[in-house]
Amino acid sequence: MAYSQDMFTDTPQTTQSIAFENLLTDLEGTAPGLSDDEVFAILGVDIKEFDEDEKKQIDAALLRGRALAKKKVMDNMFNHMGSKGGEKLCIDYMRRFADDWPADAEYSSTEGGTFTVNLGD
Repeated sequence: MAYSQDMFTDTPQTTQSIAFENLLTDLEGTAPGLSDDEVFAILGVDIKEFDEDEKKQIDAALLRGRALAKKKVMDNMFNHMGSKGGEKLCIDYMRRFADDWPADAEYSSTEGGTFTVNLGD
């Protein structure tokens, strides 16, 4: 087996461990918007070939990829909330994430007006 030196820890890495690290990176980058099975199909991964520790690392890579994608979406959404039409994004966000936010209420605007939110069912 070929070896390379880990530049940070002086720990030798096998070609196999480097390949697995690359697979984890590919899993993370492919995960957003796809099911596990779809990601595995795209990358040609047979999950049965991995031991339990590797499966945990694979699950973590898939979760991280999806979480990073959600963060990017949320960052973009928050940037657009202040623009014209951004109130729909605000309401959609509150509907989804603010369990304690009253569904039907009147709110004051910083622009001097008021608005009523009726989320309904």
